[in-house]
Amino acid sequence: MSGYRLYFMDRFSGHIEHRREFEAADDAAAIAIANGWNTGQPMELWLGSHKLKRWQESPLTPEEGWLAASEVVGTKGEQQDDRDRNADQPKQDGTHLTNSYSPARPQE
Repeated sequence: MSGYRLYFMDRFSGHIEHRREFEAADDAAAIAIANGWNTGQPMELWLGSHKLKRWQESPLTPEEGWLAASEVVGTKGEQQDDRDRNADQPKQDGTHLTNSYSPARPQE
């Protein structure tokens, strides 16, 4: 059995995001195992100093992009709603929460 490394690459920067090391009987078995871990992001399978295969990223469908964006907006919106509801209630240290943002003034 040989030791293989599967690198998961960031789809935007191309940098290594993380890797998995595993053993397989041969290259074909290693490729089959790596296919099972394919999440649609670019991947590279290595044996020693030899790159055996590169998987290109799978394009995001409009639904996937929309769902991901709506989940993030929904989460942030819910957190904002919680802050709005609690804005007038004193915190345990006696201060109050505020929703306003005051940037630091430059010192003259």
